[in-house]
Amino acid sequence: MNKIFDTHSHYNLAPLTDNWREHLAQARSVGVERSVVVGTDTITSVRALELSFYEPDFFLSSVGLHPDVISQQVLTQPESERRRVLAQIMTFFLHQVDEGKLADAWGELGLDFYHADRESADWPQLVDYQLELLRGQLIIAAGSDLPLIFHVRDTSDHLDDPEGAYWQLIREIDAHHRVADKKLIFHCFSGSERFLARALEYPHSYVSFAGNVTFKSAEQLRSLLAKVPAERLLLETDCPYLSPEPQRGQVCEPAFIVHTAEYVQTQLGVDLAQVYQNSLAIFTKSEV
Repeated sequence: MNKIFDTHSHYNLAPLTDNWREHLAQARSVGVERSVVVGTDTITSVRALELSFYEPDFFLSSVGLHPDVISQQVLTQPESERRRVLAQIMTFFLHQVDEGKLADAWGELGLDFYHADRESADWPQLVDYQLELLRGQLIIAAGSDLPLIFHVRDTSDHLDDPEGAYWQLIREIDAHHRVADKKLIFHCFSGSERFLARALEYPHSYVSFAGNVTFKSAEQLRSLLAKVPAERLLLETDCPYLSPEPQRGQVCEPAFIVHTAEYVQTQLGVDLAQVYQNSLAIFTKSEV
């Protein structure tokens, strides 16, 4: 049985969080040794820390504010209240997670314009506030030794748009020089071949793929995976999202990562032992 390190999971989200011990046991039964539980807001970040406290030999924690916080919590407020609400969210987040001192990573943080209406009156503020949320977290992360987990997504016709999510993220990383030299994970990779090449220019960057790499329609994604150096490749579930074939369409169970691992090994020639070592190199000092 191959050892598997799930570098991005959400045991802190429904429907997994209520029965997380059962899901953990199922994941262990198929070879999962460790799993990073990733926060998306204050509540789920605190939950990630709690899970890593309960099961320190299995869970690691990442704390962060996902860019969707802007559309879900800030832009839903009256315009006159939005900046104050954003400041409150950042302040409360930092207080609750104690500036990441107990976490194993920062994230997920980044930019997401995938569902945004670029014709909407709120579009300029959505971009500005997502950038403000990202920059605030990058400043904090720059002062720690923790790796960063990036979420970045945009529509297919904006993959190489200089003002799209992918290239704005690159500019923000470059602007925070101490961040650019840290361990960086581009989670659930999407984007163009050009973006992939640029992401790999960072000295300690890694690229992670989830269950969607097994989809029949994902030929382009598989071609991108093939271009990632073996020592930079990671695997994840992103559970409860993106169930791989043959479970596509179901809630993604943490144990389903075994299907993704078997697929990339048999169909794409991925060395799973190398992928496991890559994950250890980011999150632990242990040698196996």
